[in-house]
Amino acid sequence: MNHKLCVECFGNACCELGRHNKLTCPKCSHLFVKFQSYSRTFKVVGGRLKIYQCVRGNEIDQPDPEKDPARHFQTNLVVPFLPLKRWVETLNRAFHPKTWDCYTFLWSAKLTAGFTGLFCASVYSEAWGSFSIEPNYTSGGVFAGWQLIAFVFVTRPTVEGTAKKGLQRAMGIAFGGFMAWLGIIVCSGTWNAIGDEVNQYGLIAWLTIWTTIAGYFTIDPGAAAIKGWSYDHGYIGVYFVEHLTLIALEVYRNQGSNNAIAANRIVSNMGGITAAVVLGLIPPFVKGNDPKHPADYLTALEDAFAGLLTALLDEEEYSKIDSDVYKAGFLQDASTKHQYAKWVLKDAGRLKFVTLPFFHQDERLMPLMEAMGVTESFLRRLLELAVDIVNNEDLKNELAEGTAGRTTLQGILATNDATDVPASAPDAEESTLDTLSLFLYLAKRIVRRFQEHKATLSQIR
Repeated sequence: MNHKLCVECFGNACCELGRHNKLTCPKCSHLFVKFQSYSRTFKVVGGRLKIYQCVRGNEIDQPDPEKDPARHFQTNLVVPFLPLKRWVETLNRAFHPKTWDCYTFLWSAKLTAGFTGLFCASVYSEAWGSFSIEPNYTSGGVFAGWQLIAFVFVTRPTVEGTAKKGLQRAMGIAFGGFMAWLGIIVCSGTWNAIGDEVNQYGLIAWLTIWTTIAGYFTIDPGAAAIKGWSYDHGYIGVYFVEHLTLIALEVYRNQGSNNAIAANRIVSNMGGITAAVVLGLIPPFVKGNDPKHPADYLTALEDAFAGLLTALLDEEEYSKIDSDVYKAGFLQDASTKHQYAKWVLKDAGRLKFVTLPFFHQDERLMPLMEAMGVTESFLRRLLELAVDIVNNEDLKNELAEGTAGRTTLQGILATNDATDVPASAPDAEESTLDTLSLFLYLAKRIVRRFQEHKATLSQIR
């Protein structure tokens, strides 16, 4: 006896049993086994899946999509060249003015200005390009591109992220450079040593001690230490260790004197950091702490909510609600804006222990984003209930013209009225038996959450 599983049953079985290899047949309650992987499961086109077979039945001949010639051709001969196709399309835009993007051009111009300015200063300004305390050590007086490296690594997507990473790099380089300079003095016994005068064993001990100290203070405590450097202030330790070791090794390898290399490395990096921060403050720029990003996300959630309720009030739209295309795109715009908003907030939220007026992040922004993420989950559940309604004739009749359910739904959509939402959800029995009541409750609950999110945003602005 063979049975098929629909997509919904497959999802429920995976959720309940944790994707085990053996599941229970929904019709005969016998165990059936998997003979295709989950990744292939979702590539099968059709309303029902044939990848499971009851243990008591006979095997079903199931074609393997991986052996399809057309699929083989696409996977092995087309997919590898898709990046090349995108590169060609990007280069082709340069010859079509209609595709030019002024905003992208301005960002490119800012980046180019920073690189070009620092490069020209090194080439044409003798005082800048050969900076060192002792001009005799020319090998230690050349910046060797460290100002350019600092510029590109400090530049971040948001103006706050750029300033805070620049501050961390400046602190790490200043402390690391000073400790390298001091370590060479301690390990050589002279004020301005060169490589031959440095005790290698003492230098190794010095670097080991200070690297350990830097790691201890810039790695999050407890179980979070497994993630490595702290996202909030870890760059201080990264650049401290980097320049502590690089400056010490350059002196030890006779690339210049201790004073010249330490001063050169610190000054060149500070130049790149300053250029990145200054250019980051010049428009166009993205302010990660701007409440506009959560507001855009909230607007996308409201649009998805209104669109679902509008479709549920129109019988001609019922088939659209149950379509795979609608389900996939229901919250696609909201999810994209959610990811972008969290990304820029996270980038702008470093160095929480440092209070900078222009770069300060309101402590309510990130909890607000988390709360709106919960609202998005509510909307996904609301869509599932809507699909159940349009597939049930009795429930559809309860939304017919003149019914109480339709009137309530129209009131929610027209006025965003959530004043009569109960303090607690319906009990489990009612939730199971009355899908429409649960839908209306959840819709009102979502409206109330929208109102709470807007109130929080108005306080932040």
